Amino acid sequence: MTKSRIIHRIAAAALGTALFIAGAPAFAQSGCDTTINHIRAGSEFYAAGNYQAAYTSFSCFLELYPVEAYPEQTAEALNMLGNVRREQGDLEAAIDQYTQAIEVQDDLAIAYNNRGWAYFNLGEYEEALADYDAALAHDSNLGYAYNNRGLIHQYRGELGEAASDFEHAITLGAEPTPWAQYNLSLVRLVEGRQGNSLTPAMPSESTSTTTTNDTRLASLLSRGETAHADGDWRATIDVMSDAIAINDRADRAFYLRGRAYIALDNPDAAFADFDRLVELRPQFAYAYWERAVAYAELGNFDAAVADADFAARMIPGHVNNFIVRGTIASLTGDTAKAGEEFLGTMLCLERERIESEAIEIDTTIGIDMTQGRIYAIPFEGEEGQTIDIVVTSATADPVISLLAPDGSPINGDDDSGFMLGSLIEDFTLDADGTYTLMVSHAGGGSYGRMTVAILNSADAE
Repeated sequence: MTKSRIIHRIAAAALGTALFIAGAPAFAQSGCDTTINHIRAGSEFYAAGNYQAAYTSFSCFLELYPVEAYPEQTAEALNMLGNVRREQGDLEAAIDQYTQAIEVQDDLAIAYNNRGWAYFNLGEYEEALADYDAALAHDSNLGYAYNNRGLIHQYRGELGEAASDFEHAITLGAEPTPWAQYNLSLVRLVEGRQGNSLTPAMPSESTSTTTTNDTRLASLLSRGETAHADGDWRATIDVMSDAIAINDRADRAFYLRGRAYIALDNPDAAFADFDRLVELRPQFAYAYWERAVAYAELGNFDAAVADADFAARMIPGHVNNFIVRGTIASLTGDTAKAGEEFLGTMLCLERERIESEAIEIDTTIGIDMTQGRIYAIPFEGEEGQTIDIVVTSATADPVISLLAPDGSPINGDDDSGFMLGSLIEDFTLDADGTYTLMVSHAGGGSYGRMTVAILNSADAE
């Protein structure tokens, strides 16, 4: 299979299910020391990422002290046990622990919020929404719950409600404020572009140099944003280079210039910009996702996977985890993995699925894409047959996954075709049967007409 260059476009939705699962620890405990403050010790272990020790400490507290005598501390320990389970990817067990905490202390707002987040990552949005509502009923100052509830409204297309929740979180000025600002910016972009949001807003910090009062720098950044939104990559590079010359800590300028370099197939320059962005904004997941793609295009796949994994730990449920892992798989030639990850991209955002009628190979059809829509297009294939799949659009950003007759993903693509088009070239089918092409949208545009072609490869024997 020949692979065209990839113009990578990271998506801008924060939805989906968490897939990062650490190795399950052995949680046996013995000889709990009565001289230790196990809740404090467990919290310190948890903060350090030592989840096995944290689990043991919280469990020791529950073993040593009766709930009747220490209800608030018991609820806290149970809530933290849920956090440990969540960090290890066992969301069902986390929900059980949060539920126990709520049963002990029915006004523990943070436990409702945490359980809501677990439900959210399992795709159980009604349960998550009910928990966020309960969290805010018990603590109207819980910024996390406002931000998290806003994500559900955003997913449903309830942009006014989403914006209101994000604004509440920002007004409170609590820890989730940067993410609420980011999420609010996405809502505003969706409102302004009807879903075709191209880039996230950088979470702001009081020390950020991109909010400088320097008039010229501000003007350059504004011009760069416009050029980037218009897809004028060379103008983006020129303007952002001028901005960086004024202030070499202008993080937004490095971000936009790096994306422009990726679009122009210059991964070396893109890597340098994203590497600098990681240095400037070490808590910004987009820096790691973007650098992961640059690493992959440079052939450093171990480093690419490391960056992708790090970003996934920061925001485990984000659709970009699938997009970046799929891009890495495409570049390594792991077609089945690419198909799996790009299918995951679709399922993160799914609102509607359309089962199309079967088409013949060497047929071209048109489909209308909207946000959250997936088309399933069946076709008959034969063992040894070599095909090309080409999906293009003037306004939407196609993503595709090819399923074998048994339903397993065998190939997929995001941006290997013309502009943001998807392309699978010279792919040989290994069995007779009905294959299914799954088609949806990625981060460069959710709306518009797509042209889908399934063809016999020109060079097939």
